[in-house]
Amino acid sequence: MSQVDGCGLSGASEDDEECVSSAAGSAYEDAGDIVKSAMSDEVTKQLAAAGPVGMAAAAAIASSKKRKRPHSFETNPSVRKRHQNRLLRKLRSSRRVWGSRLWYW
Repeated sequence: MSQVDGCGLSGASEDDEECVSSAAGSAYEDAGDIVKSAMSDEVTKQLAAAGPVGMAAAAAIASSKKRKRPHSFETNPSVRKRHQNRLLRKLRSSRRVWGSRLWYW
């Protein structure tokens, strides 16, 4: 865990509040730089124009890990069936959970 100069964990003082705000401020400045570097994407431009929440969403998209290889269609029918069953079981499970929370489905 890194500390900002002059911001220690021992004892509470008035300086601690200043240290927290300065550390948080730098994170927001970095997010703006990330969004500016990714402004070539149309979706990012629209999100950034939407306001502070859109700016945060655009920064999250711009800073996300890029996929190493694009999606490819699975040609093996048994693998497709197994994946379909796995997804259906997960969907049924979440439906049961939400159904029990709402008392009816």
